[in-house]
Amino acid sequence: MPRCSVLGERKRMQNLETAINKIGTCGLFSPSYTGVKILRNGDFPTKIVQGSRCLLPHDHSLPNTNRSTQHRTTLPGARHLAANPPLPMPTSAKRRQRAFDSPCQEAYLNLWRTYDRLRAMEDELFAQSDLTAQQYNALRLLRGQQPKPLATLDIARRLISRAPDITRLLDKLEQRGLIVRQRLSANRRVVQVSITSAGLDLLSELDAPVRRCHEKQLGHLSGEQVTQLIELLKMARQPHEEIEGSWPRGG
Repeated sequence: MPRCSVLGERKRMQNLETAINKIGTCGLFSPSYTGVKILRNGDFPTKIVQGSRCLLPHDHSLPNTNRSTQHRTTLPGARHLAANPPLPMPTSAKRRQRAFDSPCQEAYLNLWRTYDRLRAMEDELFAQSDLTAQQYNALRLLRGQQPKPLATLDIARRLISRAPDITRLLDKLEQRGLIVRQRLSANRRVVQVSITSAGLDLLSELDAPVRRCHEKQLGHLSGEQVTQLIELLKMARQPHEEIEGSWPRGG
């Protein structure tokens, strides 16, 4: 093909793609319409289609549209589009375009995102003492119960988040000398857990840093906002709480 013909075809195809934006300014495409596609040959457009319908063929070039004029310029194919507007977007397509399926999903995902952002600060703090948040929670429960011990199952029920393997969690604390365990002579299946002086010392060292961490997490909220947040979270959680969990407990 001669070079001039190639350049002419390329120019016409580029004009066709530019026509998409011009058609939008003329109000011929409603934002609620979807499924309109630009068919291309390589890098260049050849047709504007919606489903099996051809909205603009490849030989429509772009007229000289000037937005500064007081009248609206009519593009080639405008009458065809006005008489045969694109079909409304299906409900399923609308649903896919939305970020959330429902307000409840949006609230839950916001809660999840918030927990993830705030937990990162806590994890960084506890990592300095070679602890996890659950291990710290268990030590706090034992400090709040002292001088009495707590049964293993009671600790598992009172933890803020469920521990899939409470025995393994306590194993690591016992290896570090932070707790001691003892089986009851009357019932060997019951294991009683107590915090040691080393465990109490570690908690004392962490008390001030943990308070600062919580201020960093939520200190940007006012006192009234924090109170409202607490009440809303309680209301959201209440139908799903286990009665025997009796949360919160701490030390």
